[in-house]
Amino acid sequence: LYSAKSYLWLSYHQSKSNITGQPAPAGSFIDISQPPSNDPFIASIDEPYSKEYRLQWHNDILVNKVNSLQLGLEYRHINVDNFIVKNNFDLTDIVQGNFPIRYYGELKETSLVQSASQRDIYGVYSQYQGKFFSNTELTIGLRYDYFSTIGSHLSPRIAVTQQINANQTVKLIYSQAFRAPSEAELNLQNNLQFAGSPNLQAETVQTWELIWQGQWQHFNASLGYFENHFDNAIVRVANEEG
Repeated sequence: LYSAKSYLWLSYHQSKSNITGQPAPAGSFIDISQPPSNDPFIASIDEPYSKEYRLQWHNDILVNKVNSLQLGLEYRHINVDNFIVKNNFDLTDIVQGNFPIRYYGELKETSLVQSASQRDIYGVYSQYQGKFFSNTELTIGLRYDYFSTIGSHLSPRIAVTQQINANQTVKLIYSQAFRAPSEAELNLQNNLQFAGSPNLQAETVQTWELIWQGQWQHFNASLGYFENHFDNAIVRVANEEG
């Protein structure tokens, strides 16, 4: 009973938005602005076009009634332009503590908050699912990811499911996952609370899971235990000034 199915996706995504806010009320900068002004601090950003091209190819192969194979690959290209804020008080002066703060009397596009960037992303994956004996199922997966300027990682996954009896199963899972830092985590700047770090490395996590499940005619129950171990964890820490 052999069969195979193949799927191919091509997609393009483009986004653009406008955000306007009042980070500080009237009078906040009257003593530290040049020329002095009692106006509220207004900031507006016309988020530039963010573009993403994506290609994905996936294959499902049924070897027999109890064994199957999935494999595929994907490619993504992300392109983000500079984010520049329009402000009546200079945001860069405020964040960097440059006094007196320049006041423009109107909204001027002066402060860069996220630098332009682009990246290419490649992924290749494969997964085998099979049944051994009458009560044991095995899933083995492997994925390779490559992010330009950041690096690559090989992520394995293995899961064993054991049927104890007609009503109860136990599942043991080991997996690794990989997450590259986002554009904001790398390139954010002149922000009152957070700043990006261009030297960030991808974070990885190793996970162990043990799950018991019981299903009866009028009652279902499950109990699980898991552990996560992170390497190079990416965390968000507020600026002391924020």
